Amino acid sequence: MQEIRLTDRISYIPACEKPLSSDVGIVRGDHFTYIFDVGSTPQTLEYLQGLHGLCDIVISHFHGDHTWWLTSHKKGDEGVEETDEISLNYERPAFHRLYIGSYTKKYIADGEVISAPTIISNRSGMNSSADERIISAGSLDIYDGVKISVIPVPNSHSKGALMMMVDDEYVFMGDATYCTAKGGVQVYNAQLLEEEIRLLKAIPAGTCLISHDRRFARDKRVVLRQLEAVYAKRHSDSPYIEV
Repeated sequence: MQEIRLTDRISYIPACEKPLSSDVGIVRGDHFTYIFDVGSTPQTLEYLQGLHGLCDIVISHFHGDHTWWLTSHKKGDEGVEETDEISLNYERPAFHRLYIGSYTKKYIADGEVISAPTIISNRSGMNSSADERIISAGSLDIYDGVKISVIPVPNSHSKGALMMMVDDEYVFMGDATYCTAKGGVQVYNAQLLEEEIRLLKAIPAGTCLISHDRRFARDKRVVLRQLEAVYAKRHSDSPYIEV
């Protein structure tokens, strides 16, 4: 299994196409490991099981390539190959806490729904800036040598998505910068795109970690320029922007 390290605490398992699997984010705290998405390869399953429950998991959104090892499968399901016995008989990885968005709750029943920003922080009791107080509304604070912010992110790709910001420097975004298909056409929702751009500008993180992108770690300024270029193509007579 390939694990690529970004910092002493942050690494990831790259996405792949066969089987279709998301990137899996890994953040090592003092006591727990924080996982962003669980992917769908046997190698990521083995890694997750090897943590023996000493992890918190954040799921970006409900698509199977991000949630596979937390859901059950049967023959004939989309993504289950004829010879795939692992997906039919695997032992679900244990975890300490599981954070999901509201729409993902339809697919994973036992997660804790995050519908307002939540912060898992090593700075409990310390004063924060005005911007940080906005992000930390309704916060959950845990001392673990690292700060994790779990933030709902408006986006065109999927409902009820979450992103995970680490130490105000890196933000795992899953597929939140991608478009969706409507009537066979690739589109962005103009209003959601505007809200996403505003959110990205508001958070302090300078590096976006984007799943399925060969340039997984990308400068936020570049990501914003690309999203703003799409937004500039909007028309007042349509809620969607074709790409």
